[in-house]
Amino acid sequence: MTPPTTNITESITYELGAIIDAIPDDAINSFASVDPSFKHGGFRPGQTAPVRKRLLAIATSDNVPLTDSLRRLLTRHSLNHTVVSRLSENTITELRHELAALFGTHRLILALQLDSRPEANKLAEHWLTNNTSFRSLSPQDAAQRLYNALGTICDACGTTGNGIATTKESWSDERRTLSEEIRDLRTQLRTLRSAEDRARNSQQQNETLTSELSSLKAALKEAESSIRTANNTIATLETQLADELKHRERRLQSALTTALATEFAGWLASGHAVETESKYKSQNTTDIIERATQALERQATVDRHSGNRTTIIARLDTLHQIQDRLHDALANAIVQTPELPLAAKEVEAEISRLENLIGITQPTTEIERTLHTRLHSANGNALYNINLLIERMQEFNTFDNTALERLNQAIAQRRTALMAIGAPPEGDAPEPVLALRRSLSGRSPAILLIDGHNLLFALQGRYMPASGAAVPDKEKRARLVADIVRVVSPHPTCRAWIVFDGPEPSEESPAPNVKVSYSGGIGDHRADKSILANIRYLRDADSTIPIILTSNDNELCGQARRLGALTIAATDIGALL
Repeated sequence: MTPPTTNITESITYELGAIIDAIPDDAINSFASVDPSFKHGGFRPGQTAPVRKRLLAIATSDNVPLTDSLRRLLTRHSLNHTVVSRLSENTITELRHELAALFGTHRLILALQLDSRPEANKLAEHWLTNNTSFRSLSPQDAAQRLYNALGTICDACGTTGNGIATTKESWSDERRTLSEEIRDLRTQLRTLRSAEDRARNSQQQNETLTSELSSLKAALKEAESSIRTANNTIATLETQLADELKHRERRLQSALTTALATEFAGWLASGHAVETESKYKSQNTTDIIERATQALERQATVDRHSGNRTTIIARLDTLHQIQDRLHDALANAIVQTPELPLAAKEVEAEISRLENLIGITQPTTEIERTLHTRLHSANGNALYNINLLIERMQEFNTFDNTALERLNQAIAQRRTALMAIGAPPEGDAPEPVLALRRSLSGRSPAILLIDGHNLLFALQGRYMPASGAAVPDKEKRARLVADIVRVVSPHPTCRAWIVFDGPEPSEESPAPNVKVSYSGGIGDHRADKSILANIRYLRDADSTIPIILTSNDNELCGQARRLGALTIAATDIGALL
């Protein structure tokens, strides 16, 4: 191929690039794997284009001499391997015009530069330095002249050279060539073995680094989790601190007022009340006695059995008074009459007969007497709590079998009486459920806090539409609010507060005892922060009113319970809706 320039130096560079492009990829990869010039620089096996570019830069550089291995690689694919290396320096000099005309001046000079003989290198340098000119010959004339000069030898050797004895010089040349190839192959083998060791070490390092990376990722994940937990704790503490700073003065004033009122009441009220009661007849006491008497009379008319027992108990009270007077007379009389002991025995016998008749068994301990007193007037809630208290106390063997039997009989009688008047006890259920029942039945107040979006997600079967339809979040919230209003609004003792996430804080009241608020703020768990703040405010206002939180968020429920609130599952609320 003719180079696209008339400058001999550029033509040589062009020919050198053509030779490098003609070298097979396997030879390029083998050379790059063993040559020190390619140990650095990011050369990868199989990518020969960067290697070829680097080879051309080395071969054309004036500052970097050609190594023997690179010279041999280029020689095997140049004119030197096929023609020039076979000719002596004198023959090349004599036939330079013919060789240049037939193969090209740039190819001839490049072949001499790549030759391993110093004389050939000097000859090429001389021609380049002196800008030696070559006669212009046609390729046909050049080939004829070469044949005239070398044809006799070729004819004598024959076409293939069969039968010609090997000379010492040719044998030496062949031996030298083979030795150089063996040396190159041994160098490549050593390099490959060292590369294999390095690859094995690199693999071990890779495995070690991979294991360390996995450990670091796990540590990073744990650290991120710890940071999130710490951030949540910090946010909670910041909210509590801000609330404390905002309402500190009001709370101090309230606490001081309450403490002063309690102190003054403790110092003065009791003595004043006793003095007043001792000097003046209390109309309240008279009214209570009259109402109690009327209640007993009405009870006697409604229930003849209890009326009869009341009459007999009145007799017993009179007999006990007479018995006390008789005992006092017996103990303090100086001279006893014979009738006095006989009368005492008769009174004692009559008291025993009447007590056995109506089945009066006196409690033996003060705690049993107190429980009997509470049981006789307990409603459904108190009856359940007393029964639970007795069961817990019995775990420590507080009552003997007789006392426990008397208490169980009193509980059964009171439960029968409550059922007779249409107020059955609540039975066994979790305390949050019982508190909500009592509030919805009007028996005690309660505040119901609802985690709005959590309840919508938990009750998807109610608030999510049929498959294929879509309901906006606003409509789903409206449905939930309507359900809460329908259930809670008829019962003013229950106050419902629904909290949703929202970009801007706002509140509305769809019913007098139902409030809907949007938390505002940014980030996750915005409604959770608002709910916990509401619990703290409500507990500060009145710690006796139950606060019931409805949510399936375990973390939120745990924080709410630590603040003193009760928690109820979303499914329990779903049963009411």
